[in-house]
Amino acid sequence: MIGDYGDAVRIALQAPPVDGKANQALCRLFAEWCDIPRGNITLRSGRTGRTKVLEITGVSPAELRAILSKQ
Repeated sequence: MIGDYGDAVRIALQAPPVDGKANQALCRLFAEWCDIPRGNITLRSGRTGRTKVLEITGVSPAELRAILSKQ
């Protein structure tokens, strides 16, 4: 994680933004951080842009903030 960005977080990925590889890497990363199945994370918007919105089920907002603060 690079840092906070308003209400969002900035994350640098090594995966190339080709054929959805960066999107997949981002979802895998959050699944790993949150210790939840990859299927609990859905990319809601930003499929082709730099700004993404993820929907994460199985983790409360407070739990997610705590997880992100450790990264």
